[in-house]
Amino acid sequence: MTMGSGQSTPSKTTRRRRRKRQQKGPLPPESKEIHRKKTEAAPIPAATFFSRMEQFQAPEMNYKSEHIDQVTEVPVIRTVSSVNFKQATYTGIYNVKVHYADHRECRIRGAEFLPNGSLLLCDTANQSLKLFSSTFQYLAHFILPGNPHELCLHSSNREGSDVYVTIPSDKTIMEFYVEDRVITPGRKLRTDAWCYGIAAYKQGLVVGVGTKLVFMDTDGNYLKALQFGRDGMSLFGTPFHIAVTHAHNLVISDSMKNYVTCITPDGQEIFRYKDIGIPHGLLVDKDENLYVCGNEKGAIDILHQVTVRGEKVKSLLSWRHVGFTPDTITFREKDKLLAVCGENDRIKTFRLDTRRSGKIYSNDVIMDAERAQTERSTKEVQEMMRRILDR
Repeated sequence: MTMGSGQSTPSKTTRRRRRKRQQKGPLPPESKEIHRKKTEAAPIPAATFFSRMEQFQAPEMNYKSEHIDQVTEVPVIRTVSSVNFKQATYTGIYNVKVHYADHRECRIRGAEFLPNGSLLLCDTANQSLKLFSSTFQYLAHFILPGNPHELCLHSSNREGSDVYVTIPSDKTIMEFYVEDRVITPGRKLRTDAWCYGIAAYKQGLVVGVGTKLVFMDTDGNYLKALQFGRDGMSLFGTPFHIAVTHAHNLVISDSMKNYVTCITPDGQEIFRYKDIGIPHGLLVDKDENLYVCGNEKGAIDILHQVTVRGEKVKSLLSWRHVGFTPDTITFREKDKLLAVCGENDRIKTFRLDTRRSGKIYSNDVIMDAERAQTERSTKEVQEMMRRILDR
């Protein structure tokens, strides 16, 4: 730097770099364009103004619309509607074996409380129809020509009740009139295949015949049959038990397909319920609560309370509460009594009360303990298998 000067003298290196830049020619246009793209931001597209309303609509084809048919199942989050949560309280155990007539362990697949409070049972193993009083004292029995499967109460008056019983192996529905302590047989209605579940429907009957659901009158005349859905697939495997809702929809437990399905009289499916193993017995109470009985031996949950929209409310009973494999359930509205019947010489009864908030129930404690024990056992088995595979 020289004295009295306001600027410094550039160094030799700086002067050399300036000379090199001056010797170079100007950049070609393509290089300038590349340099501009690297340094400048992407241009903002100009706004597009549409003159027609149709131009604002979504494109007709996009990825989602092209591939939506590949989606096989859409998960649905269900919320339980406003319902009365029920609680089952054990009330008693009763022997239903007729010792002088039964030669095998009882298997009760059909049960119905009659209007006078008495209980009518179908004993499949001993081929008999059994009648018990409102206090579960034996009154009468009737030997059937084959193994019965299910029964239903069709109509009743002050004197007695009309009852229909299905006998699958004979392809027969038998009519009975039950009065006091007398069981009187009536007509026999023939079906074109093995008949299983049966329920009263309006003035007639609805019966599971083979793999279809048949509507018939009380003379046995077929009115309508449901077998195939709109997709051409069979709606049912084996309609083992049938219940009718207040809206005249049909609830069917299908033990072959292992779910409960609810359909309209036209065959349109409302819901499928798969949360219980090997579903069997069904019933609908006057509050439109659906109760589903599972036949899976040793299962934690064998009785579920479900809404008529297919929403699970809660588990009511476990196999430990009942002690045998249940096949059917029936309900006496007068004293809120639920009878659980199955592969045993005894039936168990429970009172179904509306659950009180904040109260601790012994049934819930037992079921929670069973679930915890099952989870521990499952983890132990999984750990054992992992060790075996690691060897």
